[in-house]
Formats: sequence, structure tokens, C-alpha cells
Amino acid sequence: MTKLLLDPDMKATARIIAYVSEPESLATGMMFKNMRSAGQTREFYARWSHWSWLSTARNTLAVLSDLSLLNLIGFNVQFSGTFSPEALVTEDALAATLWKFMASLLSRRAGSNLWYTSGAGSTAGLLHPDPAKVAASLLYLRGAFKTMEIVNQDGSLAAKQALRGHCFTTPAMQWVFKALSSTGFGSVPDILLDYLQEIFSCLLNSKIIEDGNKLQREEETRSSNSKKVSPEQGWFLLMQPSLLHSYDRPEVSNKRLKHTPAGFDLSPVFQHHASREASEEEKLDWNLVKDITGKLEWPTHTPETEQQRAIVFIRNYPLYVLKTYKHACLVWPVTLSDAGAIKFDENEECLRWVHIHDIVDVQVASVIARCPRAMSETCLKNKGVCLLAGSTLPLLQWHAERGFHGVKEACLLKLNAALGFRGVTWGTDDGDAELALSVHLMLNLDPSLTEREGRTRAMRRCNGLREVVHVQEEELVETVVDCLLPSEQRKVINDIAEETQKASKMAKLTSHLSQKYKAALSALPKDRLKSGQERRKAKEKEENDLSKKAAAGAKERARVYADRNVDADKALKASLPRQARAWADDTNGRWRMTWVPTGTQKCISWTACGHNVAAVACLKYRWTWSEQFGYGSMPKDVANIVKKLES
Repeated sequence: MTKLLLDPDMKATARIIAYVSEPESLATGMMFKNMRSAGQTREFYARWSHWSWLSTARNTLAVLSDLSLLNLIGFNVQFSGTFSPEALVTEDALAATLWKFMASLLSRRAGSNLWYTSGAGSTAGLLHPDPAKVAASLLYLRGAFKTMEIVNQDGSLAAKQALRGHCFTTPAMQWVFKALSSTGFGSVPDILLDYLQEIFSCLLNSKIIEDGNKLQREEETRSSNSKKVSPEQGWFLLMQPSLLHSYDRPEVSNKRLKHTPAGFDLSPVFQHHASREASEEEKLDWNLVKDITGKLEWPTHTPETEQQRAIVFIRNYPLYVLKTYKHACLVWPVTLSDAGAIKFDENEECLRWVHIHDIVDVQVASVIARCPRAMSETCLKNKGVCLLAGSTLPLLQWHAERGFHGVKEACLLKLNAALGFRGVTWGTDDGDAELALSVHLMLNLDPSLTEREGRTRAMRRCNGLREVVHVQEEELVETVVDCLLPSEQRKVINDIAEETQKASKMAKLTSHLSQKYKAALSALPKDRLKSGQERRKAKEKEENDLSKKAAAGAKERARVYADRNVDADKALKASLPRQARAWADDTNGRWRMTWVPTGTQKCISWTACGHNVAAVACLKYRWTWSEQFGYGSMPKDVANIVKKLES
């Protein structure tokens, strides 16, 4: 654990998480501190409905230009002196990590805020003290009401399905729209004003529950000898410190003391018993209100793994895509400098929705994060981490180069028909029609695509197997067992095992993608196949030449390691001090050892000197450390094992 805490990469990652999350943590802390009384609660919800979150988002983006924070993270902000190309690549990778985390945080936060700005929470804007804000809320709700009317009357089946399950279709929101319609959305009726004030004045956060649990936990651990708190005592604790009064809330007064009869059972007061059969009248009441009080299934939006974050140019107007959905995307307007640097528009009062109906006029560019040192020789010096727009591509080509990542089968079929390509008749037997469709579209759009290029693009579609991380499984498992609680160990160990299995999964996926590519290539029309045949063969020849050169270089540098001796390995691991660990690194023909108290590692190879000599060296080395640090010298039984190995 000590080694992990002192690792520079680990410290940089931890500081990125801390500094990027700090504005959100501060905003949340202020909410828990101040959102207590009825008036404060209404004020918070009214501000949220008018995109007050954007001020927090701007503070998050300000981390990119804060040189003092970037210096603490690990960036070199001293622009004098020499700087090696290797260090520049390392810092650019750190800048990419910083932006990736920040973009993910902004995307998730923008999505979670939509209930307040574009959902039922937007009605809190009608309680805002600023008349201009109230007028803006009325205008928004009027547009939403008109849209729902048009969809319900003349909308297509797809439009009606998209509206189904939206929070604006609930009975409560339908009543709100009915009340606003009575004034033509020109003002807020008094009855609606009272209704909204009642709703948004309630205790609408969980801080009071946490405060109550804190009081009960203190009683359980400090005052109670049995470490148990009865339900009656738990309720009494919440009344004594005037918990509700700290939230400026009225509490039911208790002026008279009532004594319960002897033998009176209080447990039904605190527990719900559902054994009684409901009467017919109760069943009728339940059927009447089940649509209001019953469970609701909310629509599942685009998952995080299928988000497409980039700069889109719609008629040369740049927009940063924060979050994508099935029918629209949430964007933040940006500006581009002459040097290509991206600057988020700080004067925007709200985010925008974009619906793309024609892909011809849409260009897309990826966002590239560069470290401060990389921009030191440009006009962007002293600007911190700079976000640059990459080369622009047409929207269709941009998706094709990413294997149509996140595009579902229905959309792929529509796109295939719109482009006039031949229908796909293979690949559906193995249940992977989406992958077959994506490869089919990629080849039709670019007939010169080689098998390797097709595999690489299709691999981007399979986001979960995009990267393979090589880990030392035994060493990580030992660290997890030493550092984590037993309740947390199993999940982490399973994640490690899953990570080590990615290599075998990747090999199977590569073979599967090759089959899809060959099937798509054989189904290409002859004219399209011939148009890209010459270029495809030239690219395949170039790829083969590069592969041969790489194989020849690897053969020259290849080293042969001896296999592990099982007996020597068992003798070594059984004879080590309790504070030491050893793992066999078969790939490199050596034993890797770790001294647990300090995290120090040492490797000794068995290839050059033999297994017995290497095992003796490992034991002597670790027992010398054990004696120096006061853990004890080598026991006699271990000394006998060393003599046997030496002989």
C-alpha cells in the first residue's frame, strides 16, 4: 500500500480526481449546509431550473488553466530550459487523462441536471424572484406543452413512442399544464403557485436523514452498554436535540406524557406487517391510484460507454457535444481561436439541444488535450492545458472510422437503406447482426479498407475489449488481501481476474472480426470491389512489409528464458520470511520478490545461474533484510534447505 501511495502516477491520478471534483464537492457541501428551511429549498430549486449548475461547470473547466494546480498534479509549468521528447509525450498523456476525467464528469453532471432544467423540476423556475426568469420558464413550458399536443395529434408512431414515459406525461405535470393553459401561459395562477410552493418547500435532500443516523449511531456506540438502540429510544433521540428546528421546520409539540398499558406491544408502530389480506374496497382504491403511486419504469438513456464527445460543426458553427441521446445531443457552444484552441462560451446561460436531420452539412473534430509545455512555443503559452480541435471529418466518415460505435442495429439498417447499399443477409445466425452491419457499411463506404484496418475500426465498437492491461495477478491479489477489508476483497479480485482474461477474449474477438470482414468483402458489388482493389492491395503489401521488418527485428532481439523448476519454486516460497512475497515471472525467467513493509521489489533471474543458485540468492537476500529490520534471522530449517539447494 505504501508503494502505491508513493507512486508518481498514482499521486497524479489522485490529484486529478481531487482537483477536478473540487468545484462539485464544494457546491454539494454548500447545498447540504444551506438547503434547510422552506425558503432556502425553494431558492435552490428555482436556481437549478435556470442552469445555475453552469457556474460550477465553469469552475471545473478553470482547472485546465490554473498553473498552480497543474504543477501540483505533475505538469512542468516552467517554460525555460530543455525538455526531452519522451517527457513531452508523458505529459501529453497526463493531459489526455485529465481531460478524459473532466469530460466524463461534465457529461454525467449535465445529464443528471436535466430533471431540474428540462423535466418536472423546471416548474420550480416559476417561483424564481426574478420576473425575467419566470417569463423564461413560462415560455419553455409553453413550448413543451405545444410540442406534446402536436405529437399526440399528428405525430408519427416513433414520436409518440419517444414521448411515452416522459416526466411531462405524468398526472401531476398534466395538471400543471392545465393550470397554465387557463392563463395562456402568460402568468402563474395562484392555485398553481401555492401547489409549487408546497412541493418545493419540502425537505428535498437526505441530509436530515444523515444527521438523524449520526445521533442514533452516537447513542449506539457511546451510551448503550448493549450496543443496541430500541425503536422507541431511536425515535426519542430525534426529538431531543430539536433536529427539525435546526432545519427551521415546525415540529409537533408534545406537552402531555402518556403511559402505555402494561404489556402493550410497540413493535407494530415501527414495523409494517403485510400478512393481512386487503379488502375488496381497498383493492378498488389501489387500482384507482396505482398509476400515480405505483412503480414507474423510467426510460434508459445512452450509457456512458456509448457516449460520443467531440466538436461538431453545423454550418461552420462549433458546438461541443456533452452528452448524446437516441434522438438528440446536449451541446455547449464554443469558439475556436486562430491556433485551433477551444474556448467554452462563458456567457451562455443554458446548454442547447441539437437534432441532426441531415448529415451532409455536419463536420466533426475530436478534442485533443495538450500539456502546457507543448504549447510553450506558441501564442497559447501560459494558458495551461490547451484543448485543440483535431482535423475535421464528415459525420459519416467520423462514425465509420470508429466502427459506428454506439449506433444501434435499427439506425444502421436505416443508414444502409438511405445510402443505397445492398442489404445484409449474413451474420444474423450468430446473434451479432450489429457487428456485421457495421463492417458491411465500413467496406461499402471505403472499398480499399484492408482486413487489419477493418479489425481496428470494429474493435473500437467493442469498447469493453478495446485495451488489454497486462497485470501481475498474484502480486495484485496479495496486495488486495493485505490492504482491503474482507467485504471488499472479492469484488476487486474478480475484477483483476477479468482483466487478465482480456487477452484471450481479444484473440477470439480478432478471429471473429476477420470472419465478418471476409463475409462483407465477398458480398460487395463487383464494381465497388474493383474500385478499391488496387489501393487495398497496395496497403496490404505495405502492412506485410512492415510486419516482416518488425518480426525480423524482434527475432534479432529475442531472448530465450529457462522454464521454471517447480521444486525450487515451492522450496523458495515456503522458506521466505513472513514479511516477504515471491512470484514466478515465467515470461522473463525470474523470481520477483516484494518486501511488504516498504514495498521494495527485487528480481533475480534463474536463466543464467540456474534455479537452485537463484533460489539460494533470494532466500539469503530476504533473510538478511529480515535480520536488519529486526524481524529475526534465518531459522535452522531454512538454513538446511539452503544447504541442500547449494549442494
